[in-house]
Amino acid sequence: MPRGIPLKKRVAKKTAAAKKMIHLKPKASPLSTGNKLDYEQEYNRLLVEHKMLHEYRMKQDRRIDELENKLVIFTDRETDQSYRAQPANNIQIGGDHYRRCKIQPWDFISANGLGFMEGTVISYLTRWEDKGGIQDLRKCQHYLDKMIELETERRRIRNNLAEAQQAANETIGGVLNSLSKSGIGRGS
Repeated sequence: MPRGIPLKKRVAKKTAAAKKMIHLKPKASPLSTGNKLDYEQEYNRLLVEHKMLHEYRMKQDRRIDELENKLVIFTDRETDQSYRAQPANNIQIGGDHYRRCKIQPWDFISANGLGFMEGTVISYLTRWEDKGGIQDLRKCQHYLDKMIELETERRRIRNNLAEAQQAANETIGGVLNSLSKSGIGRGS
């Protein structure tokens, strides 16, 4: 028999006895007799009962914590095992809009080496009718706008770099041409 049960029964008995004493007429209560000895005994008895209740609660709280930890570990292990037992394409968390595709978006994205932005656009385009409707198309458009913004900036930087490189080459070529005409640097 577990250790906590006898303690629980004792506490229940003492609690029931204390409840009965509360409902007794005042003349029958040890506290109402005015006898200091009765008062001290009752006080000590209540202290002991309080301590027993506190110990019992602490044990129960520890036991509950242990059981909850075991349950979490067991549930995680069970979920983990059932989750890993299947290929990723057979599982979809939160719906089945991707699993219904002939080619799942992540397979297409991976096979074509697409980046995050392109992959997100593909995902939204794939699911828009089954999940988010017009909102998914707007999300797709939002990503496309950002991609256009980034690509425009990249091209502007590339063009500026090419122009700067051409200007530098022309300047260096002009300087070298001037030096060769003036005879400087010929090892004279």
